This record gives sequence, structure tokens and C-alpha cells, in this order.
Amino acid sequence: MAKGKNSITTTGTTNNIINSLNDPAFLAGSFSFIQPSNTTPNTSFMKVTLRTFFLPLFAIAFCLVSSFAFGQTVTTDKQDYLPGQTVTITGTGWQADEKVMLIIEETGPQNIHGADTLYAIANASGEILNAEYVIQDHDLHQNFTLTAIGLNSNLTAQTTFTDGTITWNGNTSTDWNTASNWTGGIPASGDDVTIPTGLARYPILTTGQTFSIKSITINSGGILTLNTGSTLNPDGAASFINGTINTTGILNFGSKNVSGTGSITISGGTVTLAVEL
Repeated sequence: MAKGKNSITTTGTTNNIINSLNDPAFLAGSFSFIQPSNTTPNTSFMKVTLRTFFLPLFAIAFCLVSSFAFGQTVTTDKQDYLPGQTVTITGTGWQADEKVMLIIEETGPQNIHGADTLYAIANASGEILNAEYVIQDHDLHQNFTLTAIGLNSNLTAQTTFTDGTITWNGNTSTDWNTASNWTGGIPASGDDVTIPTGLARYPILTTGQTFSIKSITINSGGILTLNTGSTLNPDGAASFINGTINTTGILNFGSKNVSGTGSITISGGTVTLAVEL
């Protein structure tokens, strides 16, 4: 089998995809296709587990456990920014007078430069403030992870923000096609979409709905559901799946790269994505 980028279409019948694992060239690709132990070939269930490309899960878990145990926080004044705007970073629960390191990393769709490091000094109440980070023109459509580390306490906290993307908030319902469920309006074909962590309601595409977007980023804990008869085409740029996609509909990434630490569960329907063979 010749090497190169290939579009793989998986459907509710997964026998051919599972048999492809016998091909060493296929195993050199970017994805593992796993048949659940309680099913047999030719069933309508398949789970695609994406390999880890970014921060290991144990590091994320450590940050979450630390944040819960000690109550320290870090946050930004907005979820989404435009070029030229300043990111105001605040936090609570840090040791009084300690220096807190603030690491800002771009997490996609493309990394223009390495991480930026800023600092803040906690006041007597353990509160921090920094307003030095300005979004640049080349940051448009980027996603950012902000990690705060107390240099005395070794406590950590983490949050995310975006630049120029359309972000799901679920304020009204689970309907993808409701403007109030989005920060920035209902996404269109040229938009990068982010589904964040920690929401009560996540988007569900229902029968008859078809949407095309540029790319989709699902943060850890985020969920996207496609019901039978629905279609989503995030086929304009690379997508990042660190959360979960459950689909019985049509999900078409085209020839664009898909990476992350999340999962795609197919209970029927079709998923098309690219792998390096």
C-alpha cells in the first residue's frame, strides 16, 4: 500500500475497517480502530480512539485534582478574543505573596510560536492579576491553554480561551441551530468551532440538519452528538477531538487531519476522516 494521506470512510458495518488492522501500513497511521469486546464483526458499533498528540491525560488529571483539593483558580475575563484585545488573567486561592507563573500555549489549529510565560504576584488574600497578554493578528482562529503554577506552593490551575472562533455555550438548549447557544452566532462554513469543557448542555444535531464548518475543536469533557439523518462537515481545516463524539449520522472530515485524545463512537451512520498510510 502506498504511503500518503487517505480518506477512510467508516460505517455502521465495521468488518472491513477491523480487518484493515492486519495491514502494517495501516497501523502506521494516526488512528486506532477498536472493536468493543462485547460485539462481533458486522455489528453497528465501532469506537475510534485517537492517539495522544498533546498534554498527557495524567497531567490534566493532576491539574484537576490539585485545583479541587486546594481551591486555587485561574480565569480570563472573556472566553473569546479578537486581535488587538488584551487578555486579563485573574485567579484566587494562591499562597499569599507567592509568584505565580502563567504559561499560555497555542493548542491549534496551527502553532505559530512556542509558549508564552508571564508572572503574577499573589496579594495577601491569594488573588492574582495580569493584563499583559495581547492577542496578535496571527493568533486568529487559535485555541489557547492557560496554566498557572504557584512557584512556592507548586499548586496548579488551568483554563482555556480562543481567538476568533465560534464557541458553544448551551445557554438555551442543545439545538445546534439556535444562535443563543453560541458565542459568536451560529457557525458557518468558514468558521472554526470550539466545544468547551464543563457545560450542562452540549450540541445535538437532529434528523434533517446539515451544517458545514471549517473545523471543530472539542475540549476534554465536551460532547457532540449526531442523530440519524443529520450531517456535519468540518472539512476546511484540521480538527482537534479531546472530548467525545457520538454519532449515528454523517460526520465528514474530508482529507483534513484529526488529532487529539478523545473518542468517536459510531452506532451506525458514516464517518470520513484522513489517516497517513
